[in-house]
Amino acid sequence: MAGVLLTCGEQIAVDDVRALHAFKLVILEPTHLLLREGDLVFERCSLRLVLHDIELLTGLGNLGLLIFQIAFIATALCFFLTLALLEVANGGGVRGQLTLDTADAAGRRFERGAELPDLKVELLQTNQFFEGLVHMATMQWVEFKSFPNEAPATGNCRARLSVHCPCWSNAGSRSCKLIHRFLARKKYSHLPEFVLVIHRSRLHSISFCIFASFAAAAVQAQTKPLTISAIFNDPGFTEDAPRGLAWSPDGTRVTYLNANGDLMAAWGGSGQTTVLVPKAKIGSMHSNAVSEKDKDHRSRYGEASYIWAPDAKHLLFDSNGALLLYSLKNGLAISVAEKGTASGDDPKFAPDGSAVTYVRDHNLYLRHLPYTQQPMQLTASREPSLLNGEVDWLYLEELDVRSNYFWSPDSKNIAYLQTNESAVPQYPLTDWIPTHASVDMQHYPQPGDPNPVVRVGVVNASSGHNSWIKLPLEAGDDYVPRFGWLNAHTLWIETLTRDHMHRRLYFADASNGRTRLALEETDEKFFDESYDVTISGPNILWTSWRDGHTQIYLYNFNEADPMSSDATLVRPLTNGHGEVTSIKAVNADARTVYYISNEGDPREQQVWSIKLDGTGKKQLTQAHGVHKPEFSPNAQLYADNFSNIETPPTVAICQVSGTSCSTFWQPTLDPEYKLMAPRELTLKAKDGTTLYASLMLPPGDHAKGTVPLINNPYGGPHAQTVQNVWQARTTLFDQVLAEHGFGVLHVDNRGMGGRGREFAQAAYHNFGPIQFEDQLSAMDQVLEQFPELDAKRQGWWGWSWGGTFTLYAMTHSNRFKAGVCVAPVTDWRNYDSTYTERYMSEPAQNADQYRDFSVITKADKLHGRLLLVHGTGDDNVHLENTIQFIQKLIDAHLPYDLQLYPRKTHSIAGADARTHLYTRILAQFQAYLGEQTE
Repeated sequence: MAGVLLTCGEQIAVDDVRALHAFKLVILEPTHLLLREGDLVFERCSLRLVLHDIELLTGLGNLGLLIFQIAFIATALCFFLTLALLEVANGGGVRGQLTLDTADAAGRRFERGAELPDLKVELLQTNQFFEGLVHMATMQWVEFKSFPNEAPATGNCRARLSVHCPCWSNAGSRSCKLIHRFLARKKYSHLPEFVLVIHRSRLHSISFCIFASFAAAAVQAQTKPLTISAIFNDPGFTEDAPRGLAWSPDGTRVTYLNANGDLMAAWGGSGQTTVLVPKAKIGSMHSNAVSEKDKDHRSRYGEASYIWAPDAKHLLFDSNGALLLYSLKNGLAISVAEKGTASGDDPKFAPDGSAVTYVRDHNLYLRHLPYTQQPMQLTASREPSLLNGEVDWLYLEELDVRSNYFWSPDSKNIAYLQTNESAVPQYPLTDWIPTHASVDMQHYPQPGDPNPVVRVGVVNASSGHNSWIKLPLEAGDDYVPRFGWLNAHTLWIETLTRDHMHRRLYFADASNGRTRLALEETDEKFFDESYDVTISGPNILWTSWRDGHTQIYLYNFNEADPMSSDATLVRPLTNGHGEVTSIKAVNADARTVYYISNEGDPREQQVWSIKLDGTGKKQLTQAHGVHKPEFSPNAQLYADNFSNIETPPTVAICQVSGTSCSTFWQPTLDPEYKLMAPRELTLKAKDGTTLYASLMLPPGDHAKGTVPLINNPYGGPHAQTVQNVWQARTTLFDQVLAEHGFGVLHVDNRGMGGRGREFAQAAYHNFGPIQFEDQLSAMDQVLEQFPELDAKRQGWWGWSWGGTFTLYAMTHSNRFKAGVCVAPVTDWRNYDSTYTERYMSEPAQNADQYRDFSVITKADKLHGRLLLVHGTGDDNVHLENTIQFIQKLIDAHLPYDLQLYPRKTHSIAGADARTHLYTRILAQFQAYLGEQTE
């Protein structure tokens, strides 16, 4: 059944103006509830439904369950005896609560006496113990009775147990609350609350209150608070979705590395999993030492630990720089190469499987198979600043490049990008841990500096003969973000000008280097990071936001002679207000494109398909949330990595031809932790633009103005933080803060991604004011909507752009009493050229805004207590940013707190470091934002 996984504890918001689904409740096991459909029909309205449920056994361990069962049996005997004695009594009742907000989109309300169709809730498929509870609670007809202002004071059970449990609704809703009732009919009047009354005795009600109170105490005693240590050390939370998900070339199975380090295989037909290569075998293979930077890069940029051979019978393991060819037939691994590096080495098989190529010491090498010959060096650069086929830091981080060389389809030639960094300034990354400190010099162009000089070469795999493509580029300025092969003789090459306003696609003859401009596109401000080009036969699939949202445009070219003519626009394949995130696969035989889009809800990502002729558009995935698919080579199957805000990632093999999916991986969360889900909010910017937000509040009821509010935005370009996706440690840390009495808010402001060109380009020449305006507007609305929040105790924290945002907020407002800033850019002249110039242009063209939007210039205006955090090995946002800001604080005689992490990069990765860091963040807010500060 299609649906969205929800967490009990909030509301079901059903926005269909014609129908609302009633529910059939199925208990699959003590910790899972499943909602299924019935029909409630209203006209011209949107109905908001809340059912409060006591689910007595959720969260109990085995011992607790046994104790509870014994207690329940004893209580039930007394209970039913009481009912037998007092069956004839008519007064009183057991009170459940059904809250109906019957406002429609125009704010109108249902008229008095509107018809309420049957609402039937059944408990099915339960074990014998639960059936007793079912019969006690539900096997009777009840009716709504309304009261003018409040429920009668007598005979009402107010014992409540808030239990978080997964549940499904196909009504397009986000979250729900369920409580132990039941079956309703008759008419109702418009009131904010209705009371469900079962015609039993008052003593029935009293005994149930005692019973429910006992159950609540039993369950609460079995739950445990979430801790920072648990977030980063408990396997239930640290086990992320499978790493290294890849399809075998024959499309029969998808492989991945599990938490234990085994290479697993899930078979495409059934989803059944087997151990393909055990950890013991992988661990016995030679492994080089790996530095903190190398570990970070492998994780941050998704560098593969293994790749499939084209014959689907061998695997190439990349063990921190050692390449080993593993045979699935005999289980033997043979060394292919020692590259001497631990990252960026990018091994590849020739399409025919005859050779393996890799990067070593900034050059391309080839090893013919079967592995009897010595490696062949294809390029011969000796200068360390000259990279052949290797991806430099700038392209890796800012252009999302993962490889800079590609085999021709006939396995005869290799096209590669040569990057010359000799004119690029260097930054010293210092390691102070050894007795004699060491320095790693990093080529890092800052705004206005020379960029790497790039050119595209073609080298013959047999002779090593090299030739260059005659590509019109501004040396030291322009970029080549993507390139590849049209056919065995012709390349396609995409270029991007330094100002990010001009994208061009060239065709190039590999034999003589001649180029032809095939298509180009211009933007008045900037192109964002959608540079991918997909070639299928005579078709080019080109993504562009020229109509305001990123869509797919279909171009044709002369496949027989690409150099003879330009590419021609055939049609836009997609349209509307959704953003196409990426093209995942093309089935040439079926003439079908598979892609990811957030059409329908910018907070979600669904898998779609459409024919090349523009017909047959179809949404393949239905469950609300974020889907990250990996398609099989023939595009008949895909592995769907799915999660939503309340559901950790699960991975299933799905068929493109239907809705059939087989889940082969899902995490196991400790049921003793009572996990909370944030509220999803829709707010408004001052200009009326919709802003999406999420809010985590402390459990329980709180008096007005008693909960401090911590704002935790990112705020910067391209990113989205408010999505219907499992946020893992972000949401878990929010819960820790909430359990310590804090409210936590996330807001996606204008200038961020996923909402179209106008929304994103709000950041053009505006790196602070418009973003800050949206955050303040959102916070004011949230403070108004949730009176328990304390406007006098507000905090702010963020990381990277969010860290810069923290400093901006605390230097441009006095409303924030405490803040935590992790790895900030404090002066935009310090950050890299590609990213900064995309939004801010070059400093010589925009000096005033570089000054005004750099928080270092306002350091003397800092308000509140600030904690600065940085990793000393950060090769992304350099430590100089924090050091320069500290100097300005010292000059202004302002106090600050500082936390450094030796050797750590921008991610400050590792369980120990993260536990320490987040404990430090919590302590900062407890010290300066807690009640004791009043």
